Amino acid sequence: MSPVRSNRACRPMCILPSRPRQEIEMSLAGLLSARDIAASSRLLEQRDRRALLFYGVSGLVIVLGSEAAVFHFDLANQYGYLPMLTRGVLYLLLTTLLWASLLRSNRHAITALLEEKQDFYESLLLAHDNALSLKDSYTGGHGRRVARYAHLIAGALGLKEEDADLVREAARLHDIGKIGIPECILNKSSQLTAAELTIVRKHSATGSDILRAIPSLRRLAIAVRHHHERFDGGGYPDRLQGMMIPLASRIIAVADAFDALTTHRSYREASPPHEALDELVKSAGSHLDPDIVSAIVRQPVRDVLCAAHGEML
Repeated sequence: MSPVRSNRACRPMCILPSRPRQEIEMSLAGLLSARDIAASSRLLEQRDRRALLFYGVSGLVIVLGSEAAVFHFDLANQYGYLPMLTRGVLYLLLTTLLWASLLRSNRHAITALLEEKQDFYESLLLAHDNALSLKDSYTGGHGRRVARYAHLIAGALGLKEEDADLVREAARLHDIGKIGIPECILNKSSQLTAAELTIVRKHSATGSDILRAIPSLRRLAIAVRHHHERFDGGGYPDRLQGMMIPLASRIIAVADAFDALTTHRSYREASPPHEALDELVKSAGSHLDPDIVSAIVRQPVRDVLCAAHGEML
C-alpha cells in the first residue's frame, strides 16, 4: 500500500545511508524457524535411537561372547550359571541406560541452542522492523501487523500449520526491500514522480533478492516478490494474474490492504476494522483474490480479525 509521506523534497542531503544488501543477508543468514527446530529435534531423536540400537546389539553380542567363553573355560561350574549370566545382563543394562542419559542430555542441549537461535531470529526481525520505522513510521509496525493478519487468514483458509507459519514469516518480511528506499521518498506527502514511483515499486523484487540469497529464508522469496501483484493482472513486478499469483502472496496482499485501511495515515483517518473488511469486498476480483476476501468477511473469521486488530494497537 502507499507509504506515509511528508512535504520534504527528495534532496540528496535527506537520504539516509541504506544498509548494504550484503550486510542484511549476512545478518539473517543461518537462522532457523520454529518448524526447523522441531524437525531438527526429531532428527536428533532418530539418530539417538539408531545409536542406542547399535550399542544394544553390539553389547548383546559381547555379552553372549563372554558367556560362551565362560562355558568354554568351565567357569560356570565353579561359580554357577546364574551369577555369571546376571553379571553380563546388568552390565549391558547399566551401560545402555548411561548412554541413553548422555544422548538425551546432548539432544536437549542442542535443542536449547536451536531455540536460543530462534529467539535471536525473532529479535533480529524486530530490529529490522524497528530500523524501517526510523525511515517510515507506517512501515515500521506494518510488518508485525500484516504477519499477524496473514497467519489468521491462512488458518481460516485451512492451510496446514507449517504452511500458515511460512505465510506469517513471509508477511513479516514482505517489505524488507524498503530498507533500500531513500527516506525522503518513503515520507513524501506530495505525488511521487514517475522515477520515484519506479524506485518504490522495486522494493518487492529487492526484498525477494535479499531473501533468495539466504538459504534458510529462500523459501519466502517468491511470496515476497509477488505480494503487490493484482488479481486482475495490473500489479507488479511481473503482472501475474489470478491463480498464477502464489497463494501466500495473495494472502499477504489481503492482510496488507486490511492493515493499510485500519492504520492512520497523514492523508486520512484509520477505518474501523469492520468497515475496512467491507471495503475489501469492493476490491475483490480486481486487486484482491475474491475467494480469500469472501472467507474473511464471514463469521467467525471477521470477528477474529477485528479482535486481532485491537490487540495490535
